[in-house]
Amino acid sequence: QIGLPGGGIGFGYGAIGNIGKTAKRMQGPLFEQGTNPISDFIPVSRIADMLLNPGRPYNFNGEKRIYPDIKLVYWCG
Repeated sequence: QIGLPGGGIGFGYGAIGNIGKTAKRMQGPLFEQGTNPISDFIPVSRIADMLLNPGRPYNFNGEKRIYPDIKLVYWCG
């Protein structure tokens, strides 16, 4: 009943978009990841606190740390 209210067609509701279709598995291009030169991190549960309280101390795993003054957040995933 395509074109009528409540009717239509839908496909690809999965995360990959190939539901009901057999897809050949192909490996995508690979890039060397290298080593991250930055060892410091902020726990993800503290992101909002970090943005609201730059320069203030906080405790994490028994360590006293200080929130950095962040000017930019680039979030993926």
